[in-house]
Amino acid sequence: LSRCIESLARAGWATPRLLVDTERVGSRNMLLDACRRARYLYSRWDRLLLVQDDVLFVGGLRAWVEQEILENPGLQKGVISLWMPEVHFERREGAWWRLPDDELPHRAYGALAYVLDFDSVLSILRVGNFNSKQNQTEIFVGQVWKRENIPDWYPPRSLCQHIGDCSTISPGMSWRTEVRRAA
Repeated sequence: LSRCIESLARAGWATPRLLVDTERVGSRNMLLDACRRARYLYSRWDRLLLVQDDVLFVGGLRAWVEQEILENPGLQKGVISLWMPEVHFERREGAWWRLPDDELPHRAYGALAYVLDFDSVLSILRVGNFNSKQNQTEIFVGQVWKRENIPDWYPPRSLCQHIGDCSTISPGMSWRTEVRRAA
């Protein structure tokens, strides 16, 4: 956790708010709680950055992402993943890209680091209690994207690195798989 917080500060997010996930709560409920808190507790924000505790970021990333959002009108709405797993590497064309609708929600990898606009947070809260037995955050968010027609964006290369060697979301998954390695 300390390495993640230090890298967030170097990246330009010096004062993160921490939410503690427990096995009882689950990652989907933590996502909903973070969205609720952002909506009701913090009145001045344009975007919400949600990060897992085992992710590292490059220095100066915040300024670069903010500039990318300004220069690319498509990025101004929706959910931006700062993570691109190796499994999606073949899609890279040197620009931001979207996951095809027929691959949502099951290939919506990227819950390591999401940047959400205000409307996307509201959509997640609006449909957060729909009848989904899916607790895996990425698939749940993919279901919300598809249901609410929210644009999802992936970078041409991963902008962060997952340093965890295990997964609490998918305990049997090896960190060496192409889904867990950065492209």
